[in-house]
Amino acid sequence: LPPRPSLPGFEPPVGDPPEADSSDGLVVQRVTAFFDYGPQAVKEADGWHIDIALSADFRKIRDAVRGFGRYDLTYGIRLDSMEIRMIAANAEWDPPDGVFNPEQLVQPGTLSNVVQGFGFVGAGYRLEARWLPAPDVLRIAGFTIPPGS
Repeated sequence: LPPRPSLPGFEPPVGDPPEADSSDGLVVQRVTAFFDYGPQAVKEADGWHIDIALSADFRKIRDAVRGFGRYDLTYGIRLDSMEIRMIAANAEWDPPDGVFNPEQLVQPGTLSNVVQGFGFVGAGYRLEARWLPAPDVLRIAGFTIPPGS
């Protein structure tokens, strides 16, 4: 069998890809997809808002699944969960031009808040949330909804 493709933003299924003629039964593959929505985050008076393009993401996931092995059109693709990860920190953490460039940040004073010295003192913490959109939202985006959902 040919090697599975390496697709940026996707973690392929573990194990050997299913053979196309192995059986007529359902082949389940678990694929993890990573999408960077940081650039779309907008700070508003009531907090941060991130519009997620679920239909566009479904198409990217579908194309990746097709590349990783047999894609069963009868069953489709089910979304198990969505997760968002972020770091809560103040504006001083923003690097020049919004990019953490090690070559630029190593220059004294570039990202520094220390008086009469060199360095940066700050704090931040990681936040994570996991959820699953409503079945109607998933269906409209293209995902398969398990019976009873």
